[in-house]
Amino acid sequence: MRNTYKTSRKKRIIKFAKKHIEELFNKAIEEYQINPYIASKYIDLILEISKRTNVRLPKKIKMFICKKCRNLLVPGKNATVRIDSRGHKLIIHCKVCGNIKRYPFVKEVKERRRKDRNIVKT
Repeated sequence: MRNTYKTSRKKRIIKFAKKHIEELFNKAIEEYQINPYIASKYIDLILEISKRTNVRLPKKIKMFICKKCRNLLVPGKNATVRIDSRGHKLIIHCKVCGNIKRYPFVKEVKERRRKDRNIVKT
């Protein structure tokens, strides 16, 4: 027989960790304007919680954390955000350590092409 207590406990821990990560990220964004050092401590806590509970960070949070220096990336303050010349990648450049993150727009480009084809057909 499976121990349902263990599985339900694990699910509760994961649910709590995800909620706590979201709250800490929102606090880090608010706190960055006042004190960037405290915001970086919030980011350290987020990474520690996700590591300890084995929970993946959501993409919207992961995009704004530098892998190299573990800082919160705030566009216009300590990061530059650009779209490459072909329009297929989002490029985020950390001004603190110089790390570059690239995210593809593959889904968005495919959806745009489908819409264009549907417009031409009708």
